[in-house]
Amino acid sequence: MNIFTYCAAAFFCVCGISLLKSIKSEFAPYASAGAGVILLGVAVKELSIIKELLEYVKGYGNLFEPLGKALFVALLCQLTAEICRDFGENSIASKVELGGKLSIIYLSVPLIKEVLESARQML
Repeated sequence: MNIFTYCAAAFFCVCGISLLKSIKSEFAPYASAGAGVILLGVAVKELSIIKELLEYVKGYGNLFEPLGKALFVALLCQLTAEICRDFGENSIASKVELGGKLSIIYLSVPLIKEVLESARQML
């Protein structure tokens, strides 16, 4: 994916949605959500590279598994929160972000335990 093309497409979506807001404002949130889904669909193609990387690092134990899961949780929660904000639900968006942060902390606990155990063995 060429990031410049991707950003240009996003810019044109924003311009189109701004124009739609001035004509028919009630359709703008739906157009915004649709544009977000299309842009997400284009970006999902890049996930295959991340999947290959995760397969490569499997040989290094369970250190990278929580990292991959945390990255996925962060991206999913950010996307969900932005969609909520597009529909004017800022309160729900902040709750989604909080839930994502708590999930990432939960996913990090085994990794933190492993790091602390390694530090204890070194001492």
